[in-house]
Amino acid sequence: MARFLTVVRSLALLLARIGLGGILILHGWRRWHQQGIDSQINYLHTFATPFATYAAWGGTAVELIGGLFLIVGALVPLAAAVVVAEQVLIVAYTSWYKGWSLTHVSGTQTTWVGGWEYNVVIGLLALLFVVYGSGAIGIDRLFRRKKKDADEADAGATGSGSSGSSTTPQQSGQQQPGQRQRLERRMEPAERSTAAGTATTGSSAPSSNPTPSSGSTPSASGSNAATDTLIRPRD
Repeated sequence: MARFLTVVRSLALLLARIGLGGILILHGWRRWHQQGIDSQINYLHTFATPFATYAAWGGTAVELIGGLFLIVGALVPLAAAVVVAEQVLIVAYTSWYKGWSLTHVSGTQTTWVGGWEYNVVIGLLALLFVVYGSGAIGIDRLFRRKKKDADEADAGATGSGSSGSSTTPQQSGQQQPGQRQRLERRMEPAERSTAAGTATTGSSAPSSNPTPSSGSTPSASGSNAATDTLIRPRD
């Protein structure tokens, strides 16, 4: 379900990009070839717009180039941010006093007023692309994919390097039992001689230490005296 929603969102972003980019290209083309840049400059002068010449050329370039970038999905957040700024400037200098509505209806008669609701819609739509980007279908996605693959490759190289360094302690740990065995073999003759000396000393200890005669002699003499006393006839 999540994958399905991701595909739907990518398709919706693609359609919205194509629609907004096409509208911007049509407006820019009309200003450049049909109305002419001079007509646009004079229109901006009537509103006392500062740097009217640069504003006319800049607005036309933003709509033509920015619309093309939106359609192909290249630098979408940047192009959309420029479009948002353009719409804000248009409302601030040429449309704010006209009111919200594009048309004014009086009875059965409809008059074109040229309010700023159109500019708000264009600006808010471009703001969505600033936040969400081009989606899964676009040139920006290809660059993000290449960057992601490069990051994964770097992570894999780092992981292999760390695993290679971690095998050294294991190898050294595997060599330790063999070293212990060699040390034990070297120590066996000395330990045997030490054990033999200890056994000899333990076995000779009772013989080397005579039974104290001070305690046994009185008891023996005492018992002999008692025997003599009992057996000896009385005078």
